[in-house]
This record gives sequence, C-alpha cells and structure tokens, in this order.
Amino acid sequence: MSRVRVVTDSTVRFSTPGFLARHPVAVAPLTLRCHLEAWEESPEDEIDSARLLFERCRGFPLAEPPSIDRMAEAYGQLAVETDQIVSIHASAYINPTVHNAQAASQKFLGRCAIHVVDSQTLSSGLGLFSTKSFASCAAWSRACTWWSSSPT
Repeated sequence: MSRVRVVTDSTVRFSTPGFLARHPVAVAPLTLRCHLEAWEESPEDEIDSARLLFERCRGFPLAEPPSIDRMAEAYGQLAVETDQIVSIHASAYINPTVHNAQAASQKFLGRCAIHVVDSQTLSSGLGLFSTKSFASCAAWSRACTWWSSSPT
C-alpha cells in the first residue's frame, strides 16, 4: 500500500513556518487576475507581493480557482507515487476549487482514490485542517507499511 498524499490550495496559510519545505503537501495555486495581468498565488507569499496588482487594478482583482485541468495535472503527478489522495480545499461557499477538484478526481476513477474535502474554511483554518490531515495520513501510511511487512 502506498503513502496517502495531501493536496490543498493556495488560500492555505500554515501556522508552522516552513511547513511546506518539510512536508510533501501539494498546493494547487489560485490565480489573481485583473484585466490582462495575472499573479499566481502561493501560500508562502505575503500579501505585499500582490500589492502592485491591487494598486494598478481598476476595480477589484478576481480570484480564479485552479482549473479542472490544473487539478488533474496535480493529481496525475501524485498518482505516479500513490493510489490514495486527500484533497482539502477552501470553503465551496467562498471559492469553487472544491467543485473543480471533484471534477478532476473523476478522471482517476479506478486508478487512484481521491477524496475531495470541503474544509468550510480558508487561510489559517485550512492550514490547521491540512496539517492535521497530513499528520493523520502519515501515521496511517506508517501503520499500513508496518502491518504489510510484519510476519504472519
């Protein structure tokens, strides 16, 4: 049995500095768009890095979720090394990323179990949820590895 992998989106903010550098959590980026100018968000970015986009934009920038194809690309990269993915995203009431993730997961039916979760939160709340999910998945993967390798 392979390791369970975790995917989240770039609205996530982790309370532990450097969390992504130490743990294999995949992040699907949202895009901030103002007319023809676009900026791809990262959970490690500070809001100041998008300030120029906000200052130059007449009106408000639009936050676009990762597309179905972008989510499928992320799942496809992880499916090479696992057959189980937990995909945790910002609240579907705020952002349609969950819907795109569900649609993308359908492309992997029968090859990879992808469980899409609506966190019903975002930012630090999504970070806490993702952190705990990663820890649970890591513990489950270790238990499954031990179980499958223990003598009968």
